[in-house]
Amino acid sequence: MAISQIEKVLIALHKEERATFLSRLQDEGILHITEIKEKAEVSKEEGADLNMKIASLERVINYLRSYTKESFIDTLFGNKRVVDNNLYRETLASSKYEKLISEVKELERKIAELQRERTQCETQRKELLPWESLNIPLEELKEFKQVLVELGFVSKPPPDFDEKVSQLPVEVEIIQRGKEGIYCIFAYRAEAKNEIRNFLIGIGFEPARLDGFTGKPRDIIKGLQNRLEEIEQQRERIVERSAEIARDIERILVIYEEDYNTSLREKALSNAFVTPSAVCIEGWVRKKDKKRLEKLADGFATVTLEEIQPHAGELPPVELENRPPVRPFEILTKLYGTPHSKEIDPSPLIAPFFILFFALCLTDAMYGLIFAFISLIFMRRI
Repeated sequence: MAISQIEKVLIALHKEERATFLSRLQDEGILHITEIKEKAEVSKEEGADLNMKIASLERVINYLRSYTKESFIDTLFGNKRVVDNNLYRETLASSKYEKLISEVKELERKIAELQRERTQCETQRKELLPWESLNIPLEELKEFKQVLVELGFVSKPPPDFDEKVSQLPVEVEIIQRGKEGIYCIFAYRAEAKNEIRNFLIGIGFEPARLDGFTGKPRDIIKGLQNRLEEIEQQRERIVERSAEIARDIERILVIYEEDYNTSLREKALSNAFVTPSAVCIEGWVRKKDKKRLEKLADGFATVTLEEIQPHAGELPPVELENRPPVRPFEILTKLYGTPHSKEIDPSPLIAPFFILFFALCLTDAMYGLIFAFISLIFMRRI
């Protein structure tokens, strides 16, 4: 029920054994490797492909997680899963899951395209709905040399709108009149252009954006509605397939973890001080894991291990260590920040009070216990 005791160590080994040793070290998970200021020169392009693959896998996993059910705690703190070794090796050996990842990328691309197309169709449908009763193909409402045609909307027509229009050399057809305004068509001769345009500007006329449409509005609207239904059907099929693949998300996480661990090994190598023939790595190890680390080091011909003192002002990483009943309450401690390495772990103190006040706030359990206790006292006295 305390903070783990941490020691800093220096590991030196021949560069020919560094990759194998780091791989074994990563499997054991007992050393927290720190960066060293003196670094070997590493090309910026090195590992770029792997980093791109990791970023791509992260996008795939985030997409699939929207089709899986995760608890609030998993969402807040991450869901750490224990994977069977056989499943791990089987996944990495199979090419099936690489194909699934490619399929997920394609599904994500398609659903994004469908979303964009749906938004476009809905916008066009909204623009055309006020003109649904117009029984003329839109391509016929075009300007001629002698006659100009204007389709548009007047949001706040003046009270004497009809009277003013009747006094102008213009033909007007009201398509829809409602509380929001008037949708109408103005047709006039070219020589009256300036007069009519000034009038339209004065009443706040907004030209309709119907360029590119062909056919009658009601037919176009029907076609858009049919396309929206097709888009929804395609989207449902993609969602169904995505949910099916999401059941194998654990396998995809295995591939991600393998690539991510590989990148960490490469980063550790790049952060190590490399001489022409040796590699030196600094890191932190829990005191109780030090013997395991020594045993691992003894299995390599060139690996040497030595305890060293931290640099001035350097703080060790903090590892909480509690018994199983208290371990779940470490989440609350980490939520507000882990304590200093020389401070006390508050998790055991938080546990009983959290249970007490949680029961007090969300249930009547505490009231029941209090009344049961009082009743027991009175029963013994009566």
